[in-house]
Amino acid sequence: MIENKIKEKIEFFLFKKWKIKKKVEITKSKNHADFSTNIAMQISSILKDSPINIANEIAKNIKIKSIKKFEIANPGFINFFLNENAFFNIIEKIINEKENYGKNNQGKYINVEYVSANPTGFLHIGHARGAVLGSSLVNILKFAGNKVDSEYYLNDTGNQVDILAKTVQFRYLQELGQNVKIPENIYKGKDIIYVAKKFVKKYKDSLKNEKFNRFKLESKNILLKKIKKDLKKYKVYFDIFTTEQEILDKNLIKPTIKKLEKNIYINKGASWLKTTNLGDDKDRVLIKSNGQFTYFMPDLAFHNLKLSRGYDELINIWGADHIGYISRMKIALKYLGLSSDKLDILIVQLVKLLKNGKELKMSKRLGTSYTIQDFLEEVSIDAARWFMIDRSNNSEFIFNIDFANSKNKNNPVFLVQYTHARANQLINKSKKYKINGEYSLKEKKIINLLNKFPNLIILISNNHKVNLLPQYLIELSNEFNSWYSNSKIIGNKNETIQVKLVKATKIVLKNGLNLLGINAPKIM
Repeated sequence: MIENKIKEKIEFFLFKKWKIKKKVEITKSKNHADFSTNIAMQISSILKDSPINIANEIAKNIKIKSIKKFEIANPGFINFFLNENAFFNIIEKIINEKENYGKNNQGKYINVEYVSANPTGFLHIGHARGAVLGSSLVNILKFAGNKVDSEYYLNDTGNQVDILAKTVQFRYLQELGQNVKIPENIYKGKDIIYVAKKFVKKYKDSLKNEKFNRFKLESKNILLKKIKKDLKKYKVYFDIFTTEQEILDKNLIKPTIKKLEKNIYINKGASWLKTTNLGDDKDRVLIKSNGQFTYFMPDLAFHNLKLSRGYDELINIWGADHIGYISRMKIALKYLGLSSDKLDILIVQLVKLLKNGKELKMSKRLGTSYTIQDFLEEVSIDAARWFMIDRSNNSEFIFNIDFANSKNKNNPVFLVQYTHARANQLINKSKKYKINGEYSLKEKKIINLLNKFPNLIILISNNHKVNLLPQYLIELSNEFNSWYSNSKIIGNKNETIQVKLVKATKIVLKNGLNLLGINAPKIM
């Protein structure tokens, strides 16, 4: 990466000349130059000299083969202009590396936990956003050269699962034709009827006198199988499934308490964790006075299990309803030995669905939950994934089904896929019989964008802002289409180098789409 080399050279010079240790930012120039930096303005107060003088001193001491010339612009910008070979080299690098272009070797071992919905019903639209964020982030982290475990944690014990079993038992008897009264405090969704029908199909009426626990175990398994099936259709896969029941069966609570004991106290028979010591609004109960664990306790044991595997970093993706849970979890993990810079908790805000100008309401208790299966019957998987990831996970948004299904360039996923297909078609038409020429300013702008891709991958792997990738693909597509629409390529004297630019663009678009789990069609 040319900008990385410029950055390193300037940082080395700053220290050698003035003993200044400072990170230098190299950005795309807003004028006709290729790159720019304002470092001279940043250090002028330290050196007590004008930014122009400092910029000139830096520029004359930076020697890089790819740089054709420097210009100093008021009030102290250093602008860099690349030579022609630099642009050719970028294109050749992309074409030679193909699907490996943008890869890195960060070398961290990372755990990404996401979705983690309770096995008490179908996955709904709220889970869809976290599923795409998690799976895309895992892809990018791996592409950046990290070893990554994707993990799904199931809270498969406690009151919610008891209610599930009772509900399925009642629905099973109803499916057999028995006149049973359904209690008020149970689940009423269509997912429960789905499970009950599975029982009838497998067991006929042989379980009509069966005990509660039989329904409890098998209902969880049926729903987990359905969850995995829906996730697979959505191009979401996990390396590890861990259950709360496993945590209990393997007695992983005890060693967790042992590690936390210095920060635990007993009050009225209950065990409390001192989370207020580190800024929580109140201390948290781990074990109730009756000896039962709170939800928090096995969750901490699960995280302690993750820590025992030796990860360099933990990433949790949670729904908006867990935002109040963040502080206590970070404090508890600090007590367990994880530094705060090794934990990132991403909150996924709510999604509203709009169709024909009307909002589609969702209520699991009322049996009107909008499931991932329902969702994927309304929109393509490509559109479903793109629109769930093309903006910050911290922002609520309305998913417009009609817009997502539209086939025009106002639809960003259609735009990017169309641009890939367009590039592919042009490559197939070209005879590439010309060998001379140089790139225009417009073409160099595209090349600089292509050159940005590897650094973008590193940036996302560090800040976990996956929405930066679709934004980049839109920008690249718009620049490419603007150039393409105003250029004659086939038969032009610069055809060979222009077709190479097209090929490089196609490679980067495909690599980006692949990381988002979206198809890169050859024809549209």
